[in-house]
Amino acid sequence: MAVERGSNLSGELGTSTGTEHDFRDAFLKYMSYVKLCAEDTATGPNGCWHAANTFYYLSGAAYASDYSSYSRVILNNGSLVAFNFNSTTCTHTYTANNDSCGNVLIDINGFKGPNKVGKDIYGLNVTRNGTVLPYGSQGDVFYVSPSTYSCDIDTYPSTRGWSCSATHLYQ
Repeated sequence: MAVERGSNLSGELGTSTGTEHDFRDAFLKYMSYVKLCAEDTATGPNGCWHAANTFYYLSGAAYASDYSSYSRVILNNGSLVAFNFNSTTCTHTYTANNDSCGNVLIDINGFKGPNKVGKDIYGLNVTRNGTVLPYGSQGDVFYVSPSTYSCDIDTYPSTRGWSCSATHLYQ
């Protein structure tokens, strides 16, 4: 998508009102999917993402959100993907350069367990230049707060585990 759009996604992902639905739709032609779920539709097995308290942080604590405000899709391989749109100008502060257009959450094996951040659920930032940065990449909000987001469950037993995205996806 970045190549097709001249390596600058600013103003390209979504309309001037910028919704999660528009952000998701910008990616759809690059995906093979079996089901679409717009923001504010039900979650759970019929809604393209886990219901609240049915997926977990790395620590084992239940995740209280259900991402029902995100636009979602189920891929042909069963993966669940949720899209959160941040800014048409790609200036959100999730990344070190304040260039996040939005973020994408993915459960790589869908509704099959363990449904845990850092094990089968990962987060990615989509930046202005089209780079996709896993959560926990150097300098992003998940990297600078290791006690909250670390992938090291032994050192940080209450971690949420979002930095595992960088740890696992860069291997």
